[in-house]
Amino acid sequence: MTYWLGVTQAQQERIDDLYFKALDTARPLLRDLDRTESELAALAAAQKPDEKAAEGLRKKARDLDGKIEGVWSKYEEQVLALLTPEQRQEYDRLAATRGPSYLGPGYGPGYGYGMGRYMRWGRGGGFGGGRGWGWRGGGWGW
Repeated sequence: MTYWLGVTQAQQERIDDLYFKALDTARPLLRDLDRTESELAALAAAQKPDEKAAEGLRKKARDLDGKIEGVWSKYEEQVLALLTPEQRQEYDRLAATRGPSYLGPGYGPGYGYGMGRYMRWGRGGGFGGGRGWGWRGGGWGW
């Protein structure tokens, strides 16, 4: 999207810095969320799942989700603050055609399901339907 906005090299460098800072902040939260979801799945597969424990894990997952969303919302605000009025106007025009949020984490290349160890299907580092950086609300992220 930065191509369509005509950002300068200095703006792009600052956007990249902001992105990697946000990613460094979000990464441990994403790991914790993944662990929590795995624990919840294991609990759901149990013969007699503990509803109280499950509710606690669901609450933890919702809280982590909110924190992750907050990280990316802050990133979006910081990026938009870097844009010139003309770039912001073009951003608003593009965002209006794409949906509620043009920036942000979504589905794309990144953490997902791919080929696992020993060429068996499983969790791997390939393209997948997991958390990544890409499409959200019908538009590409930065």
